[in-house]
Amino acid sequence: MIILSKAVPMHVITGSSTAITVVLSILAWCCVRDRPASLERKVESQAFFATLGESTGSRTVWCAALLSGFLFAPIAVFAGLWCIPFLTDLYGKAVWVKSSSAIIFIGLAAGAILTAKLSLWTHRAVLVIRGCAIVSLIAMTLITEVGNLPAGLMMVLLFVLGFCISAYFLTFTVVGNEVSKQASATAFGLTNFFQVCIGSLLLPLMGYLLMWGKSIFQGPADDRYSPMDYHHAMIIMPISLACALVLSFCLKNKPN
Repeated sequence: MIILSKAVPMHVITGSSTAITVVLSILAWCCVRDRPASLERKVESQAFFATLGESTGSRTVWCAALLSGFLFAPIAVFAGLWCIPFLTDLYGKAVWVKSSSAIIFIGLAAGAILTAKLSLWTHRAVLVIRGCAIVSLIAMTLITEVGNLPAGLMMVLLFVLGFCISAYFLTFTVVGNEVSKQASATAFGLTNFFQVCIGSLLLPLMGYLLMWGKSIFQGPADDRYSPMDYHHAMIIMPISLACALVLSFCLKNKPN
């Protein structure tokens, strides 16, 4: 997208992306079919409230769902919106800054595969999540709270951040091991709900903290956010990952 935007108008790129998304959605709707419901599955579907009670009655499911939301928050908040403005303020309009968000997502894609393999190899999904939470907390703290890092080191930290945050996928494994097969879909839905909600709450909070910090330390006359404003506002990202780390100690370490 970044490369194309230099040669193609943004409205053309956005329109083309929308058209491709619509086509893929139509193809998925036409090609993907539910398996014919057997009598056994029809009986299971009638036990919705029983599966809901099993999912919401498990402390492990709640802890895993909250952990997933706090661990995913830097992707929704930092990589999704504030990463490029923050790094532009630190490094100027360097070429790699425009791709900084992509570096995080590339790390996320690579980590999703390798952390899953590591989880299967060790049979300890919780330990993998905990280790990744520790590393991502360190990386996020260095990125947001330590200034003037070399550009090469910053790119490595962005990749490591995305790589380790990908362990949030493993919360579905933890949840699936905790509940019965009939209740797993409900538990997965609860986990996904918290992934979306926590990021959605922290996203505007970052903006409010930036405005609050600027009004206190610079006053309303200055339109630009200083690195100090970003450092103060970005503290919620390490806090989010610290919450995820604490919650990882509440999970049962069952073999997956």
